[in-house]
Amino acid sequence: MGCWNGTDGFGGMPIRANEKVKTVIIQNNVHMPPASGFCSLIGYAMPISFPIDAQYNDYGSLENISDDLSSKMLFSFLSDELKSGIIKIIPDYSKTYDINKDPTVIDSVDTLQEFIDLIERDRVYRANENYFTKKITFTNIGLMMFSDDIYQSILFENPLSDIKKDIEYFVEDVFLSAAEEKMDEDTKSILADLENKEEKDSHTLDMIKRIKQNGSLFSNYWDNRSRSVGKYYNSVQTLKSFDAVDVDAFKIHYSYIVSGSFQKEEIEKTIFDMISIIRFMSSLRRPWMGTFGKGSQGFDSSVFSGFIKGILEQTISNYKDLIGKTVYCYESYLEFKEDEEYVVSNVGSGNIYFIVEGETISLTFNEFDNCLEY
Repeated sequence: MGCWNGTDGFGGMPIRANEKVKTVIIQNNVHMPPASGFCSLIGYAMPISFPIDAQYNDYGSLENISDDLSSKMLFSFLSDELKSGIIKIIPDYSKTYDINKDPTVIDSVDTLQEFIDLIERDRVYRANENYFTKKITFTNIGLMMFSDDIYQSILFENPLSDIKKDIEYFVEDVFLSAAEEKMDEDTKSILADLENKEEKDSHTLDMIKRIKQNGSLFSNYWDNRSRSVGKYYNSVQTLKSFDAVDVDAFKIHYSYIVSGSFQKEEIEKTIFDMISIIRFMSSLRRPWMGTFGKGSQGFDSSVFSGFIKGILEQTISNYKDLIGKTVYCYESYLEFKEDEEYVVSNVGSGNIYFIVEGETISLTFNEFDNCLEY
């Protein structure tokens, strides 16, 4: 069958054998969006897992999967859904099956590596509810890979320090307090309010059941706490990035975190990687969707070289119009003082230069946009 390069989800760059990747499991939507486009990252598919760290194996799948929080959660999630029938695995990808009628032949999988290989062969389907009709159909789940080198490079230029403190609050308040206290006073109050309702619809009954079983509401739980505790408001707004995921699937992932004995730093990293990927994809106009592999390397590399040079030249040209112009500082940063004006002296590869008190000071394009305006 041969081998081939994978494809990076950020920009389409080739992923080569043994390259480190972050991989998210995605599920195809029941309906395709209109050909003219869509309004969010989830027009074609949506993620059902946090990113896992591994290496590309040169044959469309992964190897050397990291044994950490993300991979443990993913294996538990897939195993539980296989047992409950939410996931079905067809016996042979080369034959045609009606997944909505045929019984599952494979009813147990021993390792995450085996699951990943089955997913890569298009043999794993997951129940998918139509939002409008409520009809259940089974659709493919697949792999979406992101080059770790490219991810780290984007992160270096855009460290997203604004969301790190929000995630710390989120983890401390939602995950760790629920894990340690199981059911704190806020949760008991929420439960009492729900049980005291005269008329209880199916959603209310489901929330009551979930609180009693797990000690928290997970996503509903953080929303309720955020309304009463001001300092968590920003963390909730930041974590609204999770609108770009399968919410029901991630509620299950939260339950694994709460029930497990994981380190706070590991939980924070897992959430940070997910939000970072979502933020970067949004900026790059990249939706969640399956990618294809190709065998060519030399020509691909030449095309991407021209592509990258074109993007850089276009970006620089947009900022070169600022040379000699006065810009206004609306937020103090480094040597730049709030409410003062500065003159752009030059624009280079990724940087804008100023002369401040006889010294040459540079800002990246991102830093410039975050503190200066013209």
